[in-house]
Amino acid sequence: GSHHGAHAFAAGVHEVEHGEPPQAHARRSRIADRMRAINEGLEGALPSLAGNNSGSEGGNSTKGSFQGASSLPRPFASAYTASPASFTGGGSLLGTSYGTRSSAGSLPGRELTESKPIRTNNVNIQNTEFVSLGVSPYGRSRDDVLPTLGGKLTPDVVKANFLTDAHLKKLETTYADASVQEVASSYGVTPILSPISEALKTSAKGGAAYELIHQGTHAAQELRRQVLREGAVVIITTGSMGKRFVYERLEQLGVNTYIIDGPDSWAQVLEDEGVIERFLPVDMTDSSKTLELCANAIQSLIDHDGVEVDGIATFCEIAVPLASRLAEIFGLPGNPSSAVDAARDKHATRIAVANAGLPSVQSRMLPSPETLVRLPSNHDNRIVRKKFVANMTEEHLNLDKLLEIGGQIGYPLVMKPVSGAASIGVLKVESAEKLSTAYLKVLRDVFRAKVNAGALVMGSDDEDDDVDSVANGNGGGGRSEADAAQDWPTIMLEEYLDGEEVDVDVILSEGKSVYNATSDNWPCEEPWFNETGDNAPCLLGLEIERALETVGVDCCHALGLTTGVFHVELKATSRGPRLIEVNTRMGGGPVRDINLRVNGVDLVEEHIFASVGIPCNPPFRIAVDGSEASSRRAEDRDPLDCVAGYTLNAPKTGTVTEGAEAVIMKWAEVSYVLSAEVFVHPGDKVTSKADGLPTWMGEIRVHGDTAADAKDRAEKMRDTLLAEILPFIR
Repeated sequence: GSHHGAHAFAAGVHEVEHGEPPQAHARRSRIADRMRAINEGLEGALPSLAGNNSGSEGGNSTKGSFQGASSLPRPFASAYTASPASFTGGGSLLGTSYGTRSSAGSLPGRELTESKPIRTNNVNIQNTEFVSLGVSPYGRSRDDVLPTLGGKLTPDVVKANFLTDAHLKKLETTYADASVQEVASSYGVTPILSPISEALKTSAKGGAAYELIHQGTHAAQELRRQVLREGAVVIITTGSMGKRFVYERLEQLGVNTYIIDGPDSWAQVLEDEGVIERFLPVDMTDSSKTLELCANAIQSLIDHDGVEVDGIATFCEIAVPLASRLAEIFGLPGNPSSAVDAARDKHATRIAVANAGLPSVQSRMLPSPETLVRLPSNHDNRIVRKKFVANMTEEHLNLDKLLEIGGQIGYPLVMKPVSGAASIGVLKVESAEKLSTAYLKVLRDVFRAKVNAGALVMGSDDEDDDVDSVANGNGGGGRSEADAAQDWPTIMLEEYLDGEEVDVDVILSEGKSVYNATSDNWPCEEPWFNETGDNAPCLLGLEIERALETVGVDCCHALGLTTGVFHVELKATSRGPRLIEVNTRMGGGPVRDINLRVNGVDLVEEHIFASVGIPCNPPFRIAVDGSEASSRRAEDRDPLDCVAGYTLNAPKTGTVTEGAEAVIMKWAEVSYVLSAEVFVHPGDKVTSKADGLPTWMGEIRVHGDTAADAKDRAEKMRDTLLAEILPFIR
């Protein structure tokens, strides 16, 4: 008590002498104390971690007292053993958050077994439940899991919980004519110091600890984890329960995680279970206030709870623009919001890449619907627009203008929304005769698309308009003109790229590329570009692989990106590497697992390192420091494992019947199968590529002695699955 009183007195004196409020002075004192502790920890950790380690920045360690595979997620250690038995029959590559999933919402070992109340600004919503998945605004997708809470989910609750394109439009206009400082000032927030990033900035650059923390060894990785431990990170939007592994990994790393999301988010479950420190509910009903409410929530965390926030991050596509702006406002590490916006706008990406002198793709923007479409007089009403689009024909189009722009590109071409995800609204057009039909189809698909816990998924034509409009942030009526404008998609045309498609996962740290890893994408289900499978490592050859990675990294730099994990999609065309798009976040689906298993790199922890200002340089394909592999150049190291995955696209349109799950799940018993997942269930409607964007029915992942071996196993499995699943679609 006397100590506290003395501290308060000292703070008061400081305010009188220096004009600084006691609260701000106390914060500075806490930050200074923590910075000292971090720097002392850096030096103190050297004897136990570094020893005689002489590893270089590239991870070419030759000696060192630190032995072992660091603290990778524990089940991953089996990747270094001869037998994959621990991964079969529902086993997990990364623990309870990944593996066999036999029904929506079933995660091995961590099922929700009881009803929990939701807290919304300290108000319990006990008698509320989510409607069935068939009509839920979340829709059904591979990651679709919702808590069962009892009652009924009302439209008012729905619209409070979704980030949408309307929110993104508001973010753009908020920043249009104001500086970051002006925006921060208008919201009443103040830039803060991240103890972690500030400690590293002020540490002796010539010191042994500073040198070690930049190296690509397990010893350096352990040091980076020690610096991160007890750090405070704010995550924007939880995402679906399929992202649970992210929060479990942050808990393992000792991160104090705070999640900002809509008031009925399942983040409450994570808090109740002690996986995260706290869930901060924010009402997202009014898109014009979302940035302000999120900023105020963070400021309150700092001022009233004494939390020294080290970073702001997200693992959800639609939340990236919001997270980047919040990081800017608070002066925390991250990418410029302008770079994030350019990456999410596919046409702006093309311009940035061309302006940087990089290999570019010919593209054209289509005019607004007001120019291309003969609209009804009451088209400002969203429900009227949706019904109009569903029944549009060529008679409603200005065909001459559409064909003129198509002719400038040439055929075949690709039509796609400027901003989108999950291949929704992306269509290959073979000829001018098919251009108008394609345009009508893309418009319908975009109007049917909806936000699913931070991701974009396809809805159906027969869903309730009121619920659907609310789920898209529209409130079912009384919407502003700016929000209404978002319903008309901006569409572009670009040249069709031949060749093989790849994914390049990139980590940028302090503006430099410290990790690139390429995996092959199998040919898509054209004309829809739905994914069918993948394998890693890449089988195109080292020269082509390096050329693709160089272009991928250069495109990130051309957009102005500097920090974190990026999922870059490219094609190895007959003219050389060409960019498809840059995703300013960790890739979804199995991307994290692929990188971890093949290369020993955990993209979750690397993204968090970057978000708090810790240098990234993960040990690449090194099981143990001092091993023979660590003495080789990175490109000469053998993969830790080789994997492939097959995604089952519905072979025909119809309804799933009993027995389909068993057809997929029986593969979990095969020795080389790592995981099996089912995405559909009896009674679900599925679509084949002959009738629209194909439905993913399931996914099976395997491994092999080589990438070619893994791919061969997955392809043979594909041929069998396609024949066996047909009788279970009626």
